[in-house]
Amino acid sequence: MKHARSADADLVVRLLHSVADAVADGMSTTQRVVAGAIVGVFALTPFGAWDEVVTEPEPLVAGQEIEVGPFELTVVRAVVTDDIGFLTPQEGNRLLAVVVDVTNVSDRPEYGVLLAKIFPAPTGEGIAPRSSPFGESAGSEETTEEPRLPDPTILSAEDGTNLDSINPGISYRVALVWEQQLDQAQDEVTLDLAELTWIEEDTTFGMDDQRWFAYGEVLYRGPVTVEKGADR
Repeated sequence: MKHARSADADLVVRLLHSVADAVADGMSTTQRVVAGAIVGVFALTPFGAWDEVVTEPEPLVAGQEIEVGPFELTVVRAVVTDDIGFLTPQEGNRLLAVVVDVTNVSDRPEYGVLLAKIFPAPTGEGIAPRSSPFGESAGSEETTEEPRLPDPTILSAEDGTNLDSINPGISYRVALVWEQQLDQAQDEVTLDLAELTWIEEDTTFGMDDQRWFAYGEVLYRGPVTVEKGADR
């Protein structure tokens, strides 16, 4: 598709030509060639083409192994159930669990919370907002802020216990669990996986050096079919 050059872009090109003409008399032949090439680059480049490029997420496919930060991950499936391990939803809700195979391929253990940061709560899927310190759900009629969606609770898919740490060289099957409002449940859920960035030296927040941090950039995105029934 062709785009019409804006009036601002035409003005820039005319100014470039004017400047080039004004200084050309004092240039050697070589200098004139270089200046002409520079003007040509600006003239042929679409206005705004050097603006920040928005990168689209890679497709997320269930059953396909991917690497995020120190982890190799495979999203196995998504399931809904009335209880998982020690977790039970409020009346009228259910639990949505995303089952993931994860291996820590680094040489140091990582907290389970780091895995939770890779998997932000799916938006538009009826995930129950987390409670505020004042006892009201954020985003309710009693508050003015947008709903704050919780990080997932990470459980071992084998025995339903909390997974606090992920040791190097060991593979785990985990369930990332959210509470879901039943009236908004769908047959599939769209998952975003956030990118992790290695912080060698933290000069911004003054926190620990040599750690992984999620800035919120979405690295992978894709739909996963939601199955009925408990996972084991």
